[in-house]
Amino acid sequence: MSWPPLGRFGTATASGHLSSETKWPLHRVPAAIPQPAPTAKEKHPLPDKAALSRSPAFPTDRVVARVRLLTMGWRTPGQFARFTAALAPSPPPSAAASWRRLYASSSAPTGGTAANGGAPRRKRGELLPTSGSYPRNFLVAGVAAGIKRCLPSPSGDPGRRPLDLALVASATPGTTHAAAVFTKNLFAAAPVVASKAVCAETSGNGVGAVVINSGCANAVTGAQGLKNAWGMIGAAEAALSSRYATWSPPSSDGGDGASKAGAGKSVVMSTGVIGQPLDMDKVVAGIGAAADRLGSSHEDWLAAAEAVMTTDTFPKLRSRTSVLPSTGTKYRFAGFSKGAGMIHPDMATMLAVIATDAPVRGAALRSALTYATERSFNAISVDGDTSTNDTLLVMANGACALDGEGSGEGKEIPWIDADDKSEDYVAFREDLASFAAELAQLIVRDGEGATKFIIVKVKVCATRRPRTQSWSRRL
Repeated sequence: MSWPPLGRFGTATASGHLSSETKWPLHRVPAAIPQPAPTAKEKHPLPDKAALSRSPAFPTDRVVARVRLLTMGWRTPGQFARFTAALAPSPPPSAAASWRRLYASSSAPTGGTAANGGAPRRKRGELLPTSGSYPRNFLVAGVAAGIKRCLPSPSGDPGRRPLDLALVASATPGTTHAAAVFTKNLFAAAPVVASKAVCAETSGNGVGAVVINSGCANAVTGAQGLKNAWGMIGAAEAALSSRYATWSPPSSDGGDGASKAGAGKSVVMSTGVIGQPLDMDKVVAGIGAAADRLGSSHEDWLAAAEAVMTTDTFPKLRSRTSVLPSTGTKYRFAGFSKGAGMIHPDMATMLAVIATDAPVRGAALRSALTYATERSFNAISVDGDTSTNDTLLVMANGACALDGEGSGEGKEIPWIDADDKSEDYVAFREDLASFAAELAQLIVRDGEGATKFIIVKVKVCATRRPRTQSWSRRL
């Protein structure tokens, strides 16, 4: 099977530069041209015309090719031929082979090996939790809304519809506080613009839900994209208020059923293909289906983590339990992230949601999130590119303070304020930073094409800004 030429270069001029005349196909360079043995003091002599004429692929009138090769920096035609052969494209793999590699990537090893002196390799499956401890009064769901196209299985049978819409909601939005950080890209996508507006209007108070779709980034979509982002927010709030009394707007004092502002607010995230509009019929139907399936089990959290994936090879889900020092009250973190490519400090193509039932007020949550972000998601890089949709959201509903779990009977659970002298605030801030770093490192471990995980620790820095970066590269 013959392959098209890799490229062309022109004839050499007296000045050593290439002209655009007499293009010569690279794939015609023969590998059997006589190559005189090099000596320490002599340059390679040019092959004579008789030797060149014996090669049908190299006509006699192209004896200048040797001069061209020397001009390009190659010592012999053989070296150049071997170089072009190494660059020749391999035959395209079959579809079945491509799918086998795709499915095998979910169990592909990462990291170093014991043989080369590194730590034992960790398989992707080992990074997927089989159970978890999840915060109270948070409900999640992941559904297949049809935003992503259905891909066939390796056997050729129609595959199952991939999960592509997630919903995370607090059952008590009235006591929920939220904090978020967004991309610094000047071309922020419509979901970022809408979510910023919600957080600015409410200061994070009452923001108790987030709806996330994958498969379509809703970026570079103009006014229609912004309308669709607000439509997702409205659909999420409507679906929750119709199913949960705590999300229903309160009636007016007159008792006539007239409604005021809703009890809860929602934000939106999107990831996927840029420049394509959302199919809002599918999105709205998916939001309704997700609201019907909300739950708090490990399977529910895992489905939500899977629904936000794009080129990720495994869901990035984590949970943990922590303790407030002053009262011994137990509280929980749970969260998931997605990344795979275009990850760089100050975040890029990165979405993450963290939920906690710790009793943290809005100002304290915003301060702790800023601290945690600098030490986690703003300190990772995969390929140095930036994106338009980055969002990190943290929601705290204070549910652990409802019954004073672990604090002793009758002992009041104080809400945490932003005070560096408060041992509860400092402990929560450090726990949040540690948890965020764990989610961020999962993104690096699953970087596109990555085979190594590197952590760079700087002990002496010219600036006060802390930044321990983790890189994922093809090494």
